[in-house]
Amino acid sequence: KTGGKATERVADDERARLQAWLVAPIATRLNLSLRVRYEHLAAEIDDEPDVFEPGAEELEEIQEEICATVAAIRVAGQAISSGGFPGVADAAICQHCDYRSICPDSATPGVPTWPEPPEEDLT
Repeated sequence: KTGGKATERVADDERARLQAWLVAPIATRLNLSLRVRYEHLAAEIDDEPDVFEPGAEELEEIQEEICATVAAIRVAGQAISSGGFPGVADAAICQHCDYRSICPDSATPGVPTWPEPPEEDLT
């Protein structure tokens, strides 16, 4: 890891928690202990955050957190699909929004910037 120290404990980092949950079944299958740690490469960082060695209870908590996040995403997706998440339709805000090309309420609609395949005559 480069840059400044983001957390005192690896266990407090959501990314580390997700990584632990994803790797846990593999570690179990290979009969390995699970340890997540950060090693800071920046010279000004003298000490490393505490290592994260989740047990079964912590892995279950992580799974519950992931399930809650997925449920919230599904609820938000349903709200968006049903028009329950209207855009702001304010040019000052919309002009810098990454989603303005797909937002039906954008005051400054953009053009998609992702690559598109060339249109071919299939007749």
